[in-house]
Amino acid sequence: MERIFLSVVLLSAAAGILGLVLKGFFKLSKKRYRARSKCVIWISLLVFMALPFSVNIGRPLAAAALPSETTAQYQVTLLPGGTATPMDFSLPENSWVTVAALLWLGGVVLAIFIKLFCYVAYLNRLKQRSSVVQGERINEVLREASDRLGIRKDLRLYRSGDIQTPLLMGMLRPAIYLPEHDWAEEQQKMILQHELCHYKSHDLVIRLFLLAVTAMHWFNPVVYLVGRELKASLEEACDAAVLEQSSPETRRLYGKTVLETAYCQQEKLPLMTAPFAARHSRLKERCQRILTGDGALCRGRGLILGACSLVAALAVVCALVPKPQVAAGDSVEPSLSSQPTESTAAPVESDNWLFPLEGKLYVTAPYGEGNYTFHKGLDVSRDDIAGEEIHAARAGVVVTANTDAHSNGNYVVIDHGDGYQTLYAHCQSLAVTKGQRVAQGETIAYVGSTGNSTGPHLHFEIQKNGEPFDPAQIFPDLNAFS
Repeated sequence: MERIFLSVVLLSAAAGILGLVLKGFFKLSKKRYRARSKCVIWISLLVFMALPFSVNIGRPLAAAALPSETTAQYQVTLLPGGTATPMDFSLPENSWVTVAALLWLGGVVLAIFIKLFCYVAYLNRLKQRSSVVQGERINEVLREASDRLGIRKDLRLYRSGDIQTPLLMGMLRPAIYLPEHDWAEEQQKMILQHELCHYKSHDLVIRLFLLAVTAMHWFNPVVYLVGRELKASLEEACDAAVLEQSSPETRRLYGKTVLETAYCQQEKLPLMTAPFAARHSRLKERCQRILTGDGALCRGRGLILGACSLVAALAVVCALVPKPQVAAGDSVEPSLSSQPTESTAAPVESDNWLFPLEGKLYVTAPYGEGNYTFHKGLDVSRDDIAGEEIHAARAGVVVTANTDAHSNGNYVVIDHGDGYQTLYAHCQSLAVTKGQRVAQGETIAYVGSTGNSTGPHLHFEIQKNGEPFDPAQIFPDLNAFS
């Protein structure tokens, strides 16, 4: 979860900068872009903000899907010669990253809960205080407008005294709600066409997606700015669809209807509603677009330039967000980057070490620098490895046998003397206890996927005088790639 949180933070910062750049570009540009084109740009930005990882095509994300032809290189370092006192080298369990990640996750859950609760409560109250409109001329106007827009679904039409603006609402059963107001038939026709354009453009689904992205990036104020810009562009796009090829008199009547409705609207509406008009700071610009029309706005080279700028900016953001990779204390899918290598049960003669697992193994995360932290050991796995026995690399005393650690999961630390310690993490279960003396090759645990892990594997570390070093120095076969 920590790595997901850090990826979201980096992505949110980059996307926030991009959002401010786009906002400034649209505001300062001498040309005004079509509302539907702006909708596409803002939605594209939201889609990108919903992806906490960069795209890594051609790489499997599950430990079971092992690569057949890949290469890997390990960082080889000298054995440290420090004199530090041997110590337990488990990862900190209450780091600031973990605390921040938990706060972020709590904020996401709370934001979604509050928004959905307000939406459901408002919808239930509206349904209870609304009546179905039957046998009136406005139903015929609704059917005519639906046929003109090619909408086959018969939307229900309700009337309620609790609302001040017409609106489209209901994810599963969308319906149009009208306030108690006497409009001329031409005004009714334009209002219904506006709400039907919301339905045809799937604006309710877009608003639901906006809710999810806003909840994911609740800590970033720019995401609320992007949401306001998107909602304003959606309204302007529906206005343009209704007023396409309309006369100046029709535009003035439509603008007057929007102003009157916005003036009457006092109550704040839930996010997943598509109102005809509401009071907001973009009302003046909306009325200007209604009077001038969307057809006279910028097309051609200006729009192409804007689209190319967006694509270039997204490419830069993709480069900033790191690809997930399994490391000690991380909780994302492993990045499998090595050929299988065989570690034999025969010890290395010079040091008399035994590798903890037998048979052919895949090194899924090597020792060395990672995306966020230094990976102090290596991760090994293979097909159907869950439950296999893990053996002590050398004889020694168990100094740690933790069965519910936050990051390492179930893990064992053995002190072998002469300053050497080994750690075996993410175990399914343990076969030893703290203080127990174990012989070389004795079963100490079983391979699992506990703690911050996404697949069965063994995380194996070696330290000398409290300093980690590459296990491949003791097990040279780990570097023998075919």
